[in-house]
Amino acid sequence: MKLVDEKKALNEISALRKSRKLVESFATQQDAIDADKAKVDKVRKELDDPEQKAASKKFDELRKELDEINRRMDEVSKGRDGLFEERNAGEAHLSLASFAGSTELLTSSTRPLQSRSSSTTSSRARRLRPPPSARPTTSTVRRALFSVPRPPGPRSR
Repeated sequence: MKLVDEKKALNEISALRKSRKLVESFATQQDAIDADKAKVDKVRKELDDPEQKAASKKFDELRKELDEINRRMDEVSKGRDGLFEERNAGEAHLSLASFAGSTELLTSSTRPLQSRSSSTTSSRARRLRPPPSARPTTSTVRRALFSVPRPPGPRSR
């Protein structure tokens, strides 16, 4: 063998030794990749478990039912708010009638209210107030105001 060929062979051997170290580092990385793939397969098998699927399906059904109940409760709440507004308007109407002293002022909205002293208004309001026996009780008022129908379905607390 000639000297030039021997130098080429030595250079090739040293290059192969360097590439051998690179291949060994890739082998360790490949082992880590294979271990991760095994973990992924194990997790997929757990997710494909029939019990897990059934629990997930039941959870989705319960979530839909809860959303439906919440939607109904929102509708009831809106209706109740409307009733509260109606009640407040009625109370304002009654308080205005008791302060005005007659329903004539309530029906003629074009004529402005005349200013009166507060002592005259309060004594007039006291005179127009019904006697205690004719007034509704607190429990009667509460039942009338808060008797909102409940949505059908299971009750949960």
